[in-house]
Amino acid sequence: MKVLDTPIRLAASRTPRELLLIGHGAACVAGAIWLGDHSWNIYAYAAVTALFAGRFFAGRVLYLSMCIAALALQLAHGLLPGVTLAMKATVLLEILGVSLLLCGPDLVQRFDVDGHGLGPFGNFWRDLSVAQRRHVAWGLHLVGTTGALLHHMWFNLTASHQPVPTWLYVGVAACTGVGLLYLWGRAIAAPAAVVVGGLVAWRLAPYLDDAWRQLHGGWSAHAVPREVWYSAHYTLLACVAAAATAAIAVPWTVRWLRLAAR
Repeated sequence: MKVLDTPIRLAASRTPRELLLIGHGAACVAGAIWLGDHSWNIYAYAAVTALFAGRFFAGRVLYLSMCIAALALQLAHGLLPGVTLAMKATVLLEILGVSLLLCGPDLVQRFDVDGHGLGPFGNFWRDLSVAQRRHVAWGLHLVGTTGALLHHMWFNLTASHQPVPTWLYVGVAACTGVGLLYLWGRAIAAPAAVVVGGLVAWRLAPYLDDAWRQLHGGWSAHAVPREVWYSAHYTLLACVAAAATAAIAVPWTVRWLRLAAR
């Protein structure tokens, strides 16, 4: 819509679309502070909003990644006993609306093509084809969603005064590292995503049935890890996101291995 994409001189040439999204990000930060959110949500909201406001080339995609991660978290909450997706309708519609705003072609041009870099993260996207850009974007979306779900599994344990297993710390750090490799434009990001996504899926897959049983009032025939016990809903979505993280990176990994073998 032209009215949303006309630069406003008094707003540093930002468009109404950008201002709406910046305002939404700021509102998310303020809301998290007001609610006393002690997870990393507030830092993610603040960082992404700041990068978007500065027209960092990946700011639009990172904002969309935040929306997709939020969608996954809400879908996970919808699996909890007594919770229905209808109860989440307002939040889901908000996520959908923000996601649609982020997909405007004018915004794609302003960020993905004309956006500037930051430090070592130069804008290499302008030299990629649309298909390549989409691949990198979905790599970021999926690894970010996996990391967010693992972090919330970690946070649930901390909030319940339970020890956090080392693999969750490592998993969140590894997802962050893969995301940075994608942003840095390093070809090794794809094989790293396959390894990290594959290992997380492998770690959680044996407990999917246990998690499902717990959410539906059943009992497991054997002991399950505390992270699964306290976050059965996140376990299911995290395994799916991790498997998707690995799967989407396989084609580029094969290409990388072929080039490395020459």
